[in-house]
Amino acid sequence: MDKVTKKRNNYNSAVIEYIVKKYGVSKTYIRQSIDGTRKGVTCDILKKEYHKQEAAVNLALKKVLKQ
Repeated sequence: MDKVTKKRNNYNSAVIEYIVKKYGVSKTYIRQSIDGTRKGVTCDILKKEYHKQEAAVNLALKKVLKQ
C-alpha cells in the first residue's frame, strides 16, 4: 500500500498572471501545461513563454540584489 507522492511545484505567480492576460487561458491550464499534464501546441507555447519570462524576472531580480 504505497502512497503515490508527487512533488508540488511552485510557480512564479507574476509570470502566470502575465500569461493569463496575454493568452486568455486559465491559471490551471498554464500550470498543467508547464508540468506536462497537458499536451499540445498551445501548451508548448505557454511552457516556452513561462520559462522565457521567468528567466527575465530572475535576471532583473539578480541585478537589483547586486546593487
